[in-house]
Amino acid sequence: MKLKVTPRDQRRKKEKIVSISDDTSLHDLAEKIVGEYKIDFGHCFGFFRDVKSDFYLRSKEKYELFTDLIEEGQDLEPTGALSVKRTKVKDVWKNTGDKMLFMFDYGECLEWIVELL
Repeated sequence: MKLKVTPRDQRRKKEKIVSISDDTSLHDLAEKIVGEYKIDFGHCFGFFRDVKSDFYLRSKEKYELFTDLIEEGQDLEPTGALSVKRTKVKDVWKNTGDKMLFMFDYGECLEWIVELL
């Protein structure tokens, strides 16, 4: 499966095309995207269905690393998101043109739109 990864802030680096297996977890996809942009992977992140507004954290469909960290025993406030480690990309991007916002590093708020080609 091919995904187009476009920085939400167009002043940032250029878009990338990422090829991955449809059985890849969202966690592994996030690691691949961050690696493509040569950024350290040591931060929390999430994928959000709302790609247009600045209120994407309120998306009804969202997947965040926080959920996995809570399940692993860390004392964090639940966000209502699903797991990035157990969710496969084929379960999120089903149709050509489907998009999700990928937000990495809640302090820096690095954002990309990820679209199924």
